Amino acid sequence: CIFFFFLTISLISQVSNDLRNKIKELNIDDIEIAQTVNDISLFNNSKIIYVLTQERAFSALNHPEANFKNIQMLIIDEVQNIEKVPNEEEERAKILFDVIQIFKNDIKPKKIILAGPRLEKLDEVIKKWFGGEAMSVSEELPAVLNITYTFKPKRGKLLFVQYISKKIFHSIEINDTFRLKEKILKRQKFEEEENDLFALIINQNKIDGTIIFADTTNAAVSIAKGIAPKLDNTYLSQDTDSFVEFIKNTVHPKYALLEALKKGIAYHHSKMPPHIRILVEKLFINRKLTSIVATTTLMQGVNLPAKNIIIKSPKVGADNLTGYEFTNLKGRAGRLMQDFVGRALIVNEGLCTAAGIELDISQQKELVVGYAKRYQAEKEIINQLLISNLEMNEGINNDLVTYVRNMFIRYNDKAKARLNEVGIILSDSILENISKQVDNLEVPKTICLNNFYWDPLILNRLYLSVKSGAWPLLPTSIVSSTNVLRDCILQMAEFAPLYFKRYFKKIELNDSGKKKIYSLAIFAENYGRGLPLKDVIDPFAYPVENSDDIDTRIGDLQTKVVYGIPKLLKPLFQINDIIYNEKASAILSFIEIGGMENRLRTLIEIGVPRETAIELIRKISDNRFMDEEGKVDSKSLKRFILNSKESDAI
Repeated sequence: CIFFFFLTISLISQVSNDLRNKIKELNIDDIEIAQTVNDISLFNNSKIIYVLTQERAFSALNHPEANFKNIQMLIIDEVQNIEKVPNEEEERAKILFDVIQIFKNDIKPKKIILAGPRLEKLDEVIKKWFGGEAMSVSEELPAVLNITYTFKPKRGKLLFVQYISKKIFHSIEINDTFRLKEKILKRQKFEEEENDLFALIINQNKIDGTIIFADTTNAAVSIAKGIAPKLDNTYLSQDTDSFVEFIKNTVHPKYALLEALKKGIAYHHSKMPPHIRILVEKLFINRKLTSIVATTTLMQGVNLPAKNIIIKSPKVGADNLTGYEFTNLKGRAGRLMQDFVGRALIVNEGLCTAAGIELDISQQKELVVGYAKRYQAEKEIINQLLISNLEMNEGINNDLVTYVRNMFIRYNDKAKARLNEVGIILSDSILENISKQVDNLEVPKTICLNNFYWDPLILNRLYLSVKSGAWPLLPTSIVSSTNVLRDCILQMAEFAPLYFKRYFKKIELNDSGKKKIYSLAIFAENYGRGLPLKDVIDPFAYPVENSDDIDTRIGDLQTKVVYGIPKLLKPLFQINDIIYNEKASAILSFIEIGGMENRLRTLIEIGVPRETAIELIRKISDNRFMDEEGKVDSKSLKRFILNSKESDAI
């Protein structure tokens, strides 16, 4: 089999569909594409291409029954993100790095391919990382020429500047009839005048496709709603009534996207329902939209056909993008194999200058692998914590200490070599002390490996606590699980506050926070049962009041329910299952994937968006593609998919 790793669900869906189309085009019928690796193999085929997030790959690698001895090729895209590994809050980057390390050292695929944009000295890095036989291939010339335009005040005049490269740029003086200097360039805060400017640009470039960069998800929604009334959508080749009805039926009639969509504009960010993100991308690709307002999801490789990108500010939230990140963002303009030129309009060059970003160069960076630099900077405190045998907590928190402890649990006597490889060089006395620490743990090794970014000392205390009967009886069914889920979250918040704050940011344990947690538990039960999204976010106990409620609840569902609840409760549920020989942890997988019924989970796992899968099962009568043992019947599944494509069910 072949593994691909990509960073976002949107990109996984795009790549999976591209691969399926290519396989069909080549008349290949013995290769399957899978987006998950789970206990019940969906396919009996030996030829599988897995397209996974690093989290799904890491979970699969830690599964006791996993068998990856015949990996022909491992392909990792967006590999530049491993540079974020030393940052304490960047868990996704750490998982990506650790997955690569496990494959390289333990699985040993026949070939490993890393891909990333504008990386310096790549040949040196990969030879040091993978050995002397490793080689790099780099393109000096970009596939699409990216030209940057900006407005620049100078000596009382307003210049319109074109940057092609470091030595090639042009400028002309323009008549400031729009009062850009006064209304836009002197302000950092986004106001209504920007909407006027962006609408003017979009209306004059209707067929080119325009992406507007927003620094937050809230800003993306606000900008799209602000621009929509100013757009001329009379040129659109097809009305959007059917798409509007689809969104009303699968999200909510008050969803803020609806009014914008009718005018040919949409927003795109990570907290949107996956099926709506995919719909927005397809509408844009098929020219049903003139423009998209998007966050940094753009920088994760989603390929959208836009010749123009407009950037007001180089910020993401309160932080500035680096010059390298800004270059990648500008590079989203222009389509490979279709456009020779992509245009980036930087509204305010002054904000870029203040952030140390040069518009006339394409910033590169050197890929830094491992923890050496950070370990040297924090060596004294890390070594002391490793010797002290203290749990990580809110006052004492260092993720490298947790990493070192877990490396000993995973590799035992090979841990020293593995740590040395990533730049953590420990003395023999410290190594011996850590070895004794982990040998004295009572918690099963599998619990630590399946929760690799938890301090094993906390997991050990949790194991002893569950064993003593200090926790509520966990449910074995997602149905009627709301109260137990709430109680477990609240008890874990007291037991392991470090991890509660990591996965439930900004929720305090006051009356308001507890009410919020109860609402999240309701969402979790309903989502895990497989209820349609519109029913999940608008339950009887907490009815939607306005469009802001919808965006907030969808955001909570994506971050705190689908991600946060399973992350926080997984060690508790897994420990419970081992001690009491139960299968309560299956509930968490239902919450993650969005359904408990095998047919629904199967469709989601092969790449059908959850809400689409729910509609198909409901509307297509011939939907029996599972046998009596719960295994997929491949022929019946293919027949169901064919019927889905030929029907007007959605």
